[in-house]
Amino acid sequence: EQMRMRYKCADGSIDLSRMDLTVSTVGEERMGLAYTGQTSAHFFSLENGEYMKTVDFEEDENIIKIGIVHIPGHENLLYSVVQDEDGNISGTMYNLQKNYRIWKIYLYTVFNYQFSVFSIFSNRGLLLFGRKPDDSYPYTWLWKSWSYQGKETYSYEFETEYDMYLADCFKEAAVTPRAMTYLYPGNNTIVFSHRTHRKLTSSTPLNRPLHTHLLIGGQQFFLLQ
Repeated sequence: EQMRMRYKCADGSIDLSRMDLTVSTVGEERMGLAYTGQTSAHFFSLENGEYMKTVDFEEDENIIKIGIVHIPGHENLLYSVVQDEDGNISGTMYNLQKNYRIWKIYLYTVFNYQFSVFSIFSNRGLLLFGRKPDDSYPYTWLWKSWSYQGKETYSYEFETEYDMYLADCFKEAAVTPRAMTYLYPGNNTIVFSHRTHRKLTSSTPLNRPLHTHLLIGGQQFFLLQ
């Protein structure tokens, strides 16, 4: 009911396609709501539905996505993807408990947002995966990680013959399992796959992490450490 009161449209309906929602059951159980294009996010208790607080962004920071970090020890952090008046996309980290912004990263200088960019919470920080801004064929990808305090901790670049997909909520983005990119982020490792038509490939990673690969049914599995 509070959603309908806060986001009531002229005809009394709610455009859920523009509503972004994040839920956390780690630590204080809460739900966050934001309307795409607005500059504030609202938080409610999952236990009783009571309003908790509002987080306001800068005037030129229109919200695209919000996500409460669900990693124990960091459950009071809110990661948000915002867009300015020129269409540039950035990421921000906010402390919900102490009510202050920790950092802002200008992601449009790192990734090509004409394609999907994926965000993953890990024990070591925020892990991002996407195409390089000057990408061409073959596809050039970046894995980058920042600590929850905003320090860049990891960077790895590689090329693939086919496009890669971790997940997308849009039905238009549905792909077959053969083309899907499988991912497992561990404490010290990243395991992922990508489609290939070669029987054997090799690559040399940046920063020289431990790198192994295995070919199974047209999917090549990588282990980075």
